[in-house]
Amino acid sequence: MSKEKLVITLLCINVFLLSASSTLVLPFLPLYLQELNTDNSALNFYTALAYSSTYAVSIVISPLWGHFADKYGKKLMLTFVFILLALSYLFAYLSTNAIQLCLSRAFQGLACGIIPAFLSLVSCIAKEQKAGIYMGYMQSGILLGTLTGPMLGGVISQFLGVKECFFIIIFVSLFILLTDIIFIKEPNQDQECKCKQSLQANDRQFEGFIKLIKDPIMRSLCMCVFIHSMVIMLIVPVLANVVENMSKNDFSVALSGVIFSLSGFAGALISPFWGKFGTVHGFLKVLCIGSFGAAVSDLIQSFNYHLLTFAIMQFVFGLFICTISPSANSITAKHVEKTYHARAYSLIFSSQQSGNLLGPIVASTLLTFLGERTPFLCAAGLLFILSIYLYIINVIRHAK
Repeated sequence: MSKEKLVITLLCINVFLLSASSTLVLPFLPLYLQELNTDNSALNFYTALAYSSTYAVSIVISPLWGHFADKYGKKLMLTFVFILLALSYLFAYLSTNAIQLCLSRAFQGLACGIIPAFLSLVSCIAKEQKAGIYMGYMQSGILLGTLTGPMLGGVISQFLGVKECFFIIIFVSLFILLTDIIFIKEPNQDQECKCKQSLQANDRQFEGFIKLIKDPIMRSLCMCVFIHSMVIMLIVPVLANVVENMSKNDFSVALSGVIFSLSGFAGALISPFWGKFGTVHGFLKVLCIGSFGAAVSDLIQSFNYHLLTFAIMQFVFGLFICTISPSANSITAKHVEKTYHARAYSLIFSSQQSGNLLGPIVASTLLTFLGERTPFLCAAGLLFILSIYLYIINVIRHAK
């Protein structure tokens, strides 16, 4: 194996473990808050705060990590970020009340710029003709980690407790940190020079960023990404409790982890089909169908109280909600000039994080005043409206 392939393989393992560790405990934060003896009257508030605080900090800090990586070195920033990540999970493990857990989650937001730093490192290390292939490997590692995390977290939480998940993640983070220090080297000067030249070229085109914000297609894409991300995070905080209330056995926590992962597995299975369908029929149509299908599945889940049907609808939800990433990226790649691709993807990332931030807040409000099934109903309503909007745009586009 060549040195380049070895480093790329290690980076893929890194993002797999990172994604798995980040989703390991995500569906079970409300249960951990209950273990911390959080008052029932304040449980929904602290649930929203625990989820949203991470994304609120990440929205601010993510652009800075890219700047620091280019200025001080990508390997140094990766090392520093993993130290912060291990500390954040240690703080969560040591938390004795809801406020301390929320603060540890906010601290974790400082490390959320790690994935863009990984991708930046790959773009500098890989040869130009292999960069696209290696980026695909990285995305597959992220997806596999996201799928595996909730299932492992459900089993660990069921038999050992949610708190022990944080303890395990600490060692995973330290293992990644050690492998990075030993095996990953800073890109050589020629590679770094090319990356910096590209960065400087983009920095001279700030007006392109403003142009993207004013572009109606980019605004529509950002809105789609925002709503899809918000819908997912509307459901995440309530899923474990909903499954626990429907389940009649002693393994409800582990079961909720499996059900949470069903949407991810569905997305992994169907994504190639949506890619081919979008290439032939257009990705705008894919977004419209995906939004409508996800809306129907959420609507059924909001009124269904049978566990098997609920799990099936979670799988169906994954079949449709997964359309957003390939569609948004493909439309952006075709519509936006290559010079502005980095700016365009940063806008999409910010929209995603904003949806992740707002989703738990809305879910908490709905839970407080209307009940645990209303987040599903709200998600269905938002997706129905979005699908109608996209359908109208598609009709207008073909009428021209």
